[in-house]
Amino acid sequence: MVYSISGHPNIYKLIEHIKAEQDHTEQLIARFNAGKQTAVSSRNKYIQVTRRLAALLPTFLRGVAHNIEL
Repeated sequence: MVYSISGHPNIYKLIEHIKAEQDHTEQLIARFNAGKQTAVSSRNKYIQVTRRLAALLPTFLRGVAHNIEL
């Protein structure tokens, strides 16, 4: 939700933000239609981090399980 300086919702600011988001989306669609690739590098970074964490998780859990006393 968009708030004005006084802290109350302002419908005009909300409309401005929706229009800005629409313009941004239309620009992305135009770039895509022109053949330009989207920014995949940031997505790849998160995929790589997720894979590394998934590889470390079993080792971490084994270490935690080894230290648990029943």
